This record gives sequence, structure tokens and C-alpha cells, in this order.
Amino acid sequence: MKPTPNQLSIFRIVLTPFFVWTFLLNDSIWKIVALAIFTVASITDWYDGRLARKFGLVSVWGRFLDPLADKILVLTVFMVFAIVKEVLLWMVLVIVIRDVIVTGLRIYAMYKKHPISTSYLAKAKTTSQLIVIFILLIYSVLKIYASQGILWAADVVRFFAAYEIINILMWIVVLLTVFTGIQYLVENKVHVKSLFWDIFHVFYTSDV
Repeated sequence: MKPTPNQLSIFRIVLTPFFVWTFLLNDSIWKIVALAIFTVASITDWYDGRLARKFGLVSVWGRFLDPLADKILVLTVFMVFAIVKEVLLWMVLVIVIRDVIVTGLRIYAMYKKHPISTSYLAKAKTTSQLIVIFILLIYSVLKIYASQGILWAADVVRFFAAYEIINILMWIVVLLTVFTGIQYLVENKVHVKSLFWDIFHVFYTSDV
């Protein structure tokens, strides 16, 4: 029996705390385990989409759950990197705020029975985030090796530091994240306007 796309999305969410636990142990072996966990989670992201398309298992709930699982995994990983000061906190907060807004809009659109589809550019944004996270994970392992006196690892770490590779990669992710967030708001301005008036009426009625 093959797992369903929704089961794979839920499995990706379940893997997230295990990633956090293994990564924060701050040991090269456990960081490799964290990398393996993230790799498995990323594969489920690819595979659940493939299953959905191949067997026609696309559903309204699945179109919501799949990007939600991505956001939970990616945002958690970026927050962990911010906690250990591998990336700038403000960059992560920009990503978090954008995804909270978009997820809220998706929930509202589902409530209105007009679900929002994920754009190709948004998928490219998610792919860029996954690639940067893989690089950050490998970089974190190399930093431990460098601290243990492994010369080639130290050379790579110095190269990354000298050319600010991590900051450049994060800037790319942040810009893509902001742009796709604006794209969602513009393309779904009807939902945005409707949501604004619904919120306004709720507070206006409560005041009255």
C-alpha cells in the first residue's frame, strides 16, 4: 500500500521536531542526522506532489496541507538557524510574517470555498529555501569539523565567511519570499478586500 499525499504531508510535519532536537545537540554526527531527517522530509515534499498528480489524488485539503507542511518545516528550520546565529533574525522574521499572512489568506479562501493555488514562482521560492537550508546544514557540519582542526573544512568555512555566502543566499530567499507574498496579495485582491471587510464588520459590530 502506498502512502497518500496527505499522509506524507503530515509525516513531514511530524519529522520537524525530530530535526530540531538532533540539530541542537551541536555534535557533527547529530547534525548529519538532522541533515538526513531534512532530506527525507524534502523527498516527501517532492513525492507527495508526484503521487497526487499521477493518481489524481488532488483535493482542496491537500492543496492546503502540502504548502502548510512546507511552511512548518522551513520556518522551524530557519528559526533554529536564527537561534544559533547562523542567519540574521530579521530575515527569518520577514519570511515568517509573509508565510503567516499567506497561510491566513489561504484559510480564509478555503472558508469561502475558493481555495488559492500555489503559483510556480512560489514553488521556486520554496525550492530556493530548501536549497539554502541544505547549504546551511552542510556549513554547520563543516564548522564543527573546522573547530576540530580539519583543514579543508576550515578553508571552506573561511571562504564562506570572506565572501558572505550565507548572507547572499539569505538575501535571495528573502527577496523571493517578499515578491511572492506581494504576488499572492495582488492576484487574490478580491479575497484580501473581502477579508478586510469581514474583519471590519466583526469589530464594528462588537463595538456597537
